[in-house]
Amino acid sequence: RDVERSRGLGDVYKRQDVVCMVAVVDGKVAKMRYKVRGCPYTIATFSFIAEWCEGRTVAEVQALTRASLIQTLSLPSTKAHCAAFAEDTLKQLLENA
Repeated sequence: RDVERSRGLGDVYKRQDVVCMVAVVDGKVAKMRYKVRGCPYTIATFSFIAEWCEGRTVAEVQALTRASLIQTLSLPSTKAHCAAFAEDTLKQLLENA
């Protein structure tokens, strides 16, 4: 598994180009932090989701789709993979939250 449980930090998701941490309290994302390597669109996408996720329920966050990210961030079609990467990371991170 790519998701590790860290005491006090919540779940940590590690992949080649990203490390994400989320703390879930009472079914809501209390904190999300990330470190990502990639193009400016990838970095902007992770920045957006980190801010957007905080205070939302796990179900709301899991419902976030790459299509909505593409539309919200006005990503060009050549950068759709950035939204897909972010969506996949969120799904893996919150799988057992």
